[in-house]
Amino acid sequence: MGNSLKIKLTLLFIALAIILGAFGAHFLKSKLDPYHLEIFKTGQFYHFVGAIGLLGILVLAEIKKIDIKNVYWLQFVGIICFSFSLYFLSISPISFFHNFLWLLGPITPIGGLLMIISWIILAFKF
Repeated sequence: MGNSLKIKLTLLFIALAIILGAFGAHFLKSKLDPYHLEIFKTGQFYHFVGAIGLLGILVLAEIKKIDIKNVYWLQFVGIICFSFSLYFLSISPISFFHNFLWLLGPITPIGGLLMIISWIILAFKF
């Protein structure tokens, strides 16, 4: 996958983070208790910061002419695992499949670890 497609994917990922932030602030605020709303906000925060980080990774790769394919995908998958598991866990009280959402719990720290590893690898590439 070329950097042009990665840039488009990243920009759409940033837009999705903003959309989900608005969804949480306007729709979920009245549906979730403060604890579950905070879980959603945590997922949205790391989604947004991680997506901006993806853009930064692409810019650094272009400036320094380094291969960032593994770093990019570790970060991308890490954001999905971390943030999206938190999104689904946060809506468990209002979802029809709440009995199965506990399965997502172990995915959250795996996603966080992938994000951390991607930044460490990027640091060593410099």
